[in-house]
Amino acid sequence: MTKPEWEVYAQKTQYPSDWKIALSPHATGPCAMAFDPKTGYGLRVQPLYRDDKSAPEMLVVGSYFPGGTLPRFTETLMKEIEEEAKKELGSNYSVTARYAKMPPLEGIELTVMRLQE
Repeated sequence: MTKPEWEVYAQKTQYPSDWKIALSPHATGPCAMAFDPKTGYGLRVQPLYRDDKSAPEMLVVGSYFPGGTLPRFTETLMKEIEEEAKKELGSNYSVTARYAKMPPLEGIELTVMRLQE
């Protein structure tokens, strides 16, 4: 999607009615965030655009969980997550995983970039 298409799509995305939803505007494109207060789980999707006509340069996808519920984020686990994501996306993409701590939440964020052809 282009940046204008993402802006429209992000506003129309449907979530369960009891989730808290936020769109955070940025010059590089809006970030869509959703949080389920019942379970403490959340997600974030943020494409980063260079301009209004191109596909995103990068995509950051985060999954967040109540603190203490994730396994220890080791180098091995990080590589396993990255490799699994690369298998799903294909060889045209690079994926970097990182642990994110935002008390009371913790999560895993994936940064996805299309490789130069």
